[in-house]
Amino acid sequence: MDDVETAFRCVLRCGSDEDVVVVADSLLHRGDATRDELERWMRDAPARVRALLARVDAAESGLESIVRIRLRSCGIRVRTQVWIGRRRVDLLVGDRLVVECDGAEHHAGWTAHAADRERDRELVAAGYVVVRVTYRQVVDDWEAVLQDVLAIVRRRGHRDARTQKRG
Repeated sequence: MDDVETAFRCVLRCGSDEDVVVVADSLLHRGDATRDELERWMRDAPARVRALLARVDAAESGLESIVRIRLRSCGIRVRTQVWIGRRRVDLLVGDRLVVECDGAEHHAGWTAHAADRERDRELVAAGYVVVRVTYRQVVDDWEAVLQDVLAIVRRRGHRDARTQKRG
């Protein structure tokens, strides 16, 4: 089995830009590498690949990384792991669009499902719009997910009504 540095260098050579950022996010989040190590491992890569380090932010899951990268590539401002009251959400677009990314490992079973619904109910009651996406939706049906998010953004559903201009 390859060590972390060797495996990461393979991703730099063979992976897509998205793959590089997702893997780097994961390495940072899991504590398998530091930002300094990633910089050192990327030192000999082309400038275009080295520039990807600026897009890394240690998301808690690969799925969150993918959604964040794809939304930002469309010019949508996304913040990760934002605390709203006593809850932390995966992604926040604007003031109030919460995007929760549900991978199978953390959202399987009735207990997790019930906790997710409680969380959604509390967020909606507090004025947030909640969109939940699954791994399959992101991987197999990204265009539909993106169109839904864009529809919310276009109607300014991601903005707090109190901060919007009156017209």
